[in-house]
Amino acid sequence: MKPMNTSRWPQLTTLSLALSLSLHAGLAHADERESLEALRQTTLGLINALVDKGVLSREAADAMLKQAQAKPSATTTAAASTPAAPAADAKPVQRIPYVSEAMRAQIRNEVKEEVLTQARAERWGVPNASAAWTDRIKVDGDFRFRYQSDHAGNNNTPAYSYLASEDLNDGIIRAPDFASYLSGNSGVATGSTTDNRNRERIRLRLGITAKVSDEVGVGVRLATGSTTDRVSTNQTLGQGFNKYPLLVDRAFVRLTPLEGVDVLAGRFPNPWFSTDMIWSENLNFEGLATTARWEQPEASFVPFATVGAFPLREESPPTRGGRWLYGAQAGASWVPAERTKLKFGLAYYQYKNMEGRQDKDYALSGSTFSPGSTYGQYEYAAGLRQKGNTLFETNPTSPSSLAPVWGLAYQFKPLVLTASAEFTHFSPYSLLLSGEFVKNTAGAP
Repeated sequence: MKPMNTSRWPQLTTLSLALSLSLHAGLAHADERESLEALRQTTLGLINALVDKGVLSREAADAMLKQAQAKPSATTTAAASTPAAPAADAKPVQRIPYVSEAMRAQIRNEVKEEVLTQARAERWGVPNASAAWTDRIKVDGDFRFRYQSDHAGNNNTPAYSYLASEDLNDGIIRAPDFASYLSGNSGVATGSTTDNRNRERIRLRLGITAKVSDEVGVGVRLATGSTTDRVSTNQTLGQGFNKYPLLVDRAFVRLTPLEGVDVLAGRFPNPWFSTDMIWSENLNFEGLATTARWEQPEASFVPFATVGAFPLREESPPTRGGRWLYGAQAGASWVPAERTKLKFGLAYYQYKNMEGRQDKDYALSGSTFSPGSTYGQYEYAAGLRQKGNTLFETNPTSPSSLAPVWGLAYQFKPLVLTASAEFTHFSPYSLLLSGEFVKNTAGAP
């Protein structure tokens, strides 16, 4: 018998081991391809399900797939950057990159996070969801219809007797709107102090405020009313079916340059802490106002300060300087105990160029009256004055055929102390007490 050649055993063993490793690697690559294909099909299925449910549009889905295809994986890039060693027989070699389990998990989490981020930003599946920019816009308004009946006391002094009791020789009066001054007549009473007045009235207000950024906001409000009544937005019915005007009641910009500091410019709501004894709740201010609050986390005592400047009449030469209102207020809100809130403020207001003076800017030649360029500059217009304002005649030496020009008899520099206390012990009801004390620190001009 011919002896066995044992030198071939190592070669056969090496060949068998190489075939085994090649088969193992092929199976491993096949498993990895199947896993990647399963991951791809799962992602496509998730995106198609979102499209079918109407949560994601087809255009958005196609854009996401296109973006994913345009980004090669890190492993593919690394494999492509490594030059392949040429085979001995110069045949092309196909390389399949190996993706570890940890990398597959990372890819899966990245795709999931990207989809969830987009879903949160676009509010997929949120009932009645709206675009994010609509959260920065607020629309508010109200409509009111009412029957208003003003009953005058039967024992009131008649308007004519009231006018006759005024010391017109000194040119002082407190009710000029009760009289109509006609040619050759010192005054005829046309107002009423004893008759009742019944009216149907409506009020419509529509406002929009927008938060442009964290530091800038704007607001606009339209309202019914008239251009002669500063403190009412009511429209009286009974105008022969005529249409009603809709006026710009507010138009302002709000700036917040620092935390706790607000700057208002334009025509804006009342910036002062006050009651309706000083400022009507329907009165809007126009000009510039700044309010600062010093708030601390969980602080029970919060001080505040407000300053403002408001033009009342423009400067228009050759008349004297414009009319202004200046104001400053300091105060604080305090919570001494649970369900109890106190607030107080001390304010000082000053009106500039509002008081009347004797108007001498005219000339008389017989019965000829020649007014100068600044004649009438001291008038306190009927649209501004309230019943009870003390006025005097600024042109007492003018011909009797001319209507008197009334000016404000006193300067006004009021010092105002305001306080309020709110108690919420009776939830859902609350009790609010407020008080205000005013003293005019100025006298006659």
